Amino acid sequence: MENQKGSEKFNMKSKNIKNKPNWKMIIVVLTLFSMSIVALFQIIVSIPEIHKTLCSEGQAEIEVIEDCKNLTLEETAYCLRDWLEGFYNYTLRKDTIKTLEDIKKNGGDCFDYAKLYERTAKDLGFLADTHAIYNKENTFGHRYAIIWDDEFSGYCKLDMLSVDCFKFNRRTNETE
Repeated sequence: MENQKGSEKFNMKSKNIKNKPNWKMIIVVLTLFSMSIVALFQIIVSIPEIHKTLCSEGQAEIEVIEDCKNLTLEETAYCLRDWLEGFYNYTLRKDTIKTLEDIKKNGGDCFDYAKLYERTAKDLGFLADTHAIYNKENTFGHRYAIIWDDEFSGYCKLDMLSVDCFKFNRRTNETE
């Protein structure tokens, strides 16, 4: 009998426990749910900023590409120079590839602007390269970009804010 009473008490306690809500567990679950909603909202709100950050290097270059599309070689060279002139700030820097945003914010030197000309010209469908020249001791140098079309009708040298274009005369095999 004693065992039966003890088991009845136990059953009564377990029934009471099952019927009582576990407030601590509910609070923890609601807190985690709320935090998840807030985190999700922050992610959704920041998606445009994340996209902007991921695409920032190419975004302004895309804008110039749209402005300089479907132009002749010479027109493209001047279009690129005019675009670059809008944020040009000569600052001597280490020769490493930099983002457009970095160049706009911190300036750049001949290396940076030559590489920027090279990649935007390539994005426009032209062939492009950079060329470096150095003094005899190899302690000081300069870099510029050269762009040309696939028909090899001529080429343009883009050197900081200077543009020099040359056309090939196929009859005389000379440049004009």
